[in-house]
Amino acid sequence: MKKFIILLMILLPTTVLAANEPSIRFRPSVIKFQEASQHQQLQQTLAIKNAGKGIMNVRLRSSCECLSITPNIAAITSNNIQQIRLNLDTQDRAGKITEYIFVDSNDPVNPQVTLIVEGMVNGSHSLTANNMPTQTVTSGMGTAGVSVCLALFSTPNCKYCQRLKSEIIPQIGKKHGASIKLEVFEINQPENYKKLLLLEKQMNTQDTRLPVIFIDNHLLYGKKQIQLHLENEIKQCVSCGGCEYGDMLDILSDKPVHLTEKFVSVRLIPLLIAGLLDGINPCAFAAIIFFLSYLVLAGRGRKEILMIGISFTTAVFLAYLLIGLGIFHVLKIANFRIINYLIASMTIILGILSIIDYLKIKQGKLPEDVPLPQAITKQIINSNTSHTPPADELICSGTTCHLPKTRIYQSICKHGTASGYILSSFGLGVIISLLEFSCTGQIYVPTLMYMAKLSGLKMLAFGYLILYNLMFIAPLIVIFLLSYNGVNSKTLSEFAKKHVAAIKLAIAVFFFGMGILLLVW
Repeated sequence: MKKFIILLMILLPTTVLAANEPSIRFRPSVIKFQEASQHQQLQQTLAIKNAGKGIMNVRLRSSCECLSITPNIAAITSNNIQQIRLNLDTQDRAGKITEYIFVDSNDPVNPQVTLIVEGMVNGSHSLTANNMPTQTVTSGMGTAGVSVCLALFSTPNCKYCQRLKSEIIPQIGKKHGASIKLEVFEINQPENYKKLLLLEKQMNTQDTRLPVIFIDNHLLYGKKQIQLHLENEIKQCVSCGGCEYGDMLDILSDKPVHLTEKFVSVRLIPLLIAGLLDGINPCAFAAIIFFLSYLVLAGRGRKEILMIGISFTTAVFLAYLLIGLGIFHVLKIANFRIINYLIASMTIILGILSIIDYLKIKQGKLPEDVPLPQAITKQIINSNTSHTPPADELICSGTTCHLPKTRIYQSICKHGTASGYILSSFGLGVIISLLEFSCTGQIYVPTLMYMAKLSGLKMLAFGYLILYNLMFIAPLIVIFLLSYNGVNSKTLSEFAKKHVAAIKLAIAVFFFGMGILLLVW
């Protein structure tokens, strides 16, 4: 039952994605206006096609008010084309023109595309581009003024943006006694455009006008809105003792956030708990104890066990990290609310099944995913005797393995005594990670869904995955260190049996909590 649920969790996003995946196409890919004189109105057409399935939602925004887009929002059905009319006003422009059209869509492969618009205007007074991707401008009253932080999202050739940076914002700051720190992000660079999208997502707002100013958890769009509200926003910040970036600092900062700052985030607590619970999952715990007991039976010394432990743990970490990256990518690009609800519902079902397991364990019955073979203990007890186990007990000799007849245990017996034991243990770690995933994935997949909702930047998501998998391998590291220091597999096995009920109960509580969290958040 549990294996069927985890299989559904993995296949469902892929199935929905394949059935509803739009795909964006452009013609032309570079938009070129004909050579013209100043004060002319030029027209061009952009064709956008949905070459995939489902409905493709498209939003376009221009880098300059001189370039208008009609329509700037469209819903394009499968295999249909939307014609977009572009109008370029050449007033006050001269020389070579380079502008941009930013296209956002629900195409999972190309969610953001930047198109280049080029032209040539005959005349004088050409605008000099200001190609500074990110800069800080401090103005106003210096250290005596009240600190006000602003972020300006602009493009290199935006004339009004240059006036904002050099004249308008410094003058307002000086007028109201503000020490203004202005961060400038040129959104023709993809990483800066993604920051703008993240701000809009966090603040639940959308618009197509540029430039955009972020101040005191507000976004001001376009020249008119900035002219109407910017001075009043700065004035209010000064009267309140200043304005910082607040919760948006992680998005706007180019500096990495210190790890300890992330650990105190309440939102990371479920992720860390999930990784630790997955690491002490009884099915994973049993396989590792079995592996260690076999190493002892095969005559491995303390040094070899340590080296094998490092190799094995590294393999498990990398394997689960890669598995997580793959599933996370599918969950992220699918982005369907129904997927979230279905995974949340299945997570709650897993919680119910874990409660049933807990009750069975309290009655003295071990469920199928807690395979702690009695043969392990018997082999350890009799390892120094001439005892020959009967056919119904575990027998591992060379590359032969009789019982238990599972793929995990067969892999351990086959590779555990191979020459080049470090490489063999690495390969074994990968194999066991894959074979155990039907069990450990029960915690991993809902947590990946949580990560997909939690994270914005790709590097932040990658950091979440690393944190989860570090917590996942922490119990594994402890087990190998205990074994290295003389704790035998029998002791570890008895410890696991003693606490398996508590672990199952904790996992059940996690499933219920994560399921509810996915449903309501």
